[in-house]
Formats: sequence, C-alpha cells, structure tokens
Amino acid sequence: HSDMYWFTAIPAFACLLQWLDGTIRKPGLWLQGTAVEPDRFMVDLGRLGIQVEVSGLPTDKQDAPANMRRISAINLEGEHHG
Repeated sequence: HSDMYWFTAIPAFACLLQWLDGTIRKPGLWLQGTAVEPDRFMVDLGRLGIQVEVSGLPTDKQDAPANMRRISAINLEGEHHG
C-alpha cells in the first residue's frame, strides 16, 4: 500500500474485525499475531488493500510449515485455494 498510515492501520482493523465478530474469543491481552485466525487475517488484508506476497517457500510446498502452505494458497482477491 502506498500510504504508510493506512499500511499501519489496516492490519489493526483486520484484527479488530475478528474481535468484533467473535472470532477472537481469548480472554486477556494477546499479541495480534497470536490472537487472529491467520487465513482469515490474510484474506481481510487483501480485501482492505494490502497486497500480500509470500516468497522463499521450498520447491515442494509439502516441506513448508503448515501455516506457510495455508498462506501461499490465498491470492490477492481474498479467495482461498486449498
């Protein structure tokens, strides 16, 4: 995103969306990265205008950690393919 203020605010807003709809139900104080549902978070970032690109995955995606396989299956339009 070209506006750094928006680039800072959009991830916070994407996290807030999950809190407002009840996806985040953990009581207490949590870091954003440990509280959000990652697939949904990446889709919301794309819908809100942040282009997410994942690079450096192993040639065989089966060797990649599970969370990286999930992230690599999400395109910029927010559609999930896997």
